Amino acid sequence: MKVAYDTIPTRWKKVPLKDVVIFLDHLRRPIKADLRKQGIYPYYGANGQQGTIDGYIFDEPLALLAEDGGYFDDPIRPIAYRIVGKTWVNNHAHILKPKDSIDCEFLTYHLAQYDIRRYLSGTTRAKLTKSAAEQILIILPPLKEQRRIVDILNHASSIKRLRDDAKAKAREIIPALFVEMFGDPASNPKGWEQTTLGKIVEEFKYGTSVKCSDTQTDDSLPVLRIPNIIGGRVLWDDLKFAALESKERSKLLLQPNDLLFVRTNGNPDYIGRCAVYMDDKPTLFASYLIRARFNPNKLIMPRFIQELVSLPSYRQNLVRNSKTTAGNFNISIDGLERLIITVPPLPLQQEFGERVAEVEGISALNDKAVVAAEQLAQSLMSQVFGSAA
Repeated sequence: MKVAYDTIPTRWKKVPLKDVVIFLDHLRRPIKADLRKQGIYPYYGANGQQGTIDGYIFDEPLALLAEDGGYFDDPIRPIAYRIVGKTWVNNHAHILKPKDSIDCEFLTYHLAQYDIRRYLSGTTRAKLTKSAAEQILIILPPLKEQRRIVDILNHASSIKRLRDDAKAKAREIIPALFVEMFGDPASNPKGWEQTTLGKIVEEFKYGTSVKCSDTQTDDSLPVLRIPNIIGGRVLWDDLKFAALESKERSKLLLQPNDLLFVRTNGNPDYIGRCAVYMDDKPTLFASYLIRARFNPNKLIMPRFIQELVSLPSYRQNLVRNSKTTAGNFNISIDGLERLIITVPPLPLQQEFGERVAEVEGISALNDKAVVAAEQLAQSLMSQVFGSAA
């Protein structure tokens, strides 16, 4: 999150930004996109690289700080970043050349999540002027301490990158494993029995349309919505809550192995996005989701269906069975019921589930490592940088 910076270690001083950097804003040269010739050199703006160009202005490590158009109100996205090598910068970022007293990476970490709203001007478009940026207060430990802090933060970042790489590989491995074991469902080369989703689902159910609240009360329950169904997983972030009469509540309570489908979205690629619900805590689901509860005697695993309908080669079936209303794509229970489903032998589905669980187990271990590293980084950043303004 953006850091407000209210307390300071007494052993470290704090100084205005102008005391530790040289502003090179006078060297900036913006070029309109239609006039810019593509090349081998990065072209930077307020929020990172904007493309490439056939020339360069700078050739040294520098920190860039958004002047306008930055993510000043976003608690997650950075407002500063470091550049190295031959580069070109437009007029939407301040260019900071660190003096000998401050490490460039330390400066970038310091500014990246800085809550600078008190320094901003402008009504329709927030702007951090050079004169205001010069007054931003910077914590200034000794250089040796700065570099030790950078090493720890870089370590946390590298762990996160490894986790992200592992997740990306998992997203590739699982679909490839599916096709290896079951064949492409679009052509069904293994000749598996086929049926419709409606024949293997015991019950489809739309979720509640009751107005939800941001806070939970004694008689309300969490409600899963579209943002909670991401990447084939049920996420428990940004929950809403609703209180229903007991009879209606009992109809909408989720059970382990229920499959939740997203039924409406402006992007057709998200129609039918789904995840298997595996928790046992009392939870409801919202009207833009459809719950599929499977008949245990139909010899089909919900996880198999989840991966099947997620395959790019299968997506056309979901889109074909959807309708467009006011720019949104919608799939109804009828549309889901008509989907053609291959039914491989249950032991093969179970083997697939076990192999997927192994892949996801590795991802879960990576997640724990990242959480620990991020907690260390956040604690360190709070201790070090939580005192500047």
